[in-house]
Amino acid sequence: MAVTQWATREKVTVVAWHTDAGVSGAAGLDERPGLTSVFADLATHRDGVLVVARRDRLARDVVIAATIERTAAQYGARVISADGVGNGDSPADQFMRTILDGAAAYERALIRQRTRAQGVGRKPQAMVLDELDRHLEAIEELLAGADWLVGGRLTLADLAVASQLRAIDGAVEGRARIAAHPTARAWLVRVDEASLPAGERLT
Repeated sequence: MAVTQWATREKVTVVAWHTDAGVSGAAGLDERPGLTSVFADLATHRDGVLVVARRDRLARDVVIAATIERTAAQYGARVISADGVGNGDSPADQFMRTILDGAAAYERALIRQRTRAQGVGRKPQAMVLDELDRHLEAIEELLAGADWLVGGRLTLADLAVASQLRAIDGAVEGRARIAAHPTARAWLVRVDEASLPAGERLT
């Protein structure tokens, strides 16, 4: 896991873990209980660090990302990306963070548009989610007692299916459905670890 690897490398002790599973990165702060808990811990520990695997895991909205940073700073903390991109206080680092936040918001808009084009706009959402559940159940059946979809190693089959699920994971409903299928979720993380740089992996 990217945050664990960062903490080991930097010799930092992680005192608490917080997640907002199934919650959009564009959701307001009052809709993210995990993030609210982060601020409570930062208030307790002071001079802490809020570490995310990569910048787009903080938020997929420019204003919300900036608000999180300002709120963390009020507690004497700073936001760090485990992939190392945009960390620091130089003008170049600040500019990079602005670019990353804008790119995350743009990517979210593209994912929503793509999801609608692939069926959400033509079928009832409940039907689309039911189909996703069936596909995830089929993946879990294929993975029964196995690490990969075909054979004993990573293949193009894993990469092709995983690329679709990564796009689905970008939507709130899709992420919640994937999280509800732990075997498929663990396989998706395994594919990422075997095929992607640390900063681009699912967390």
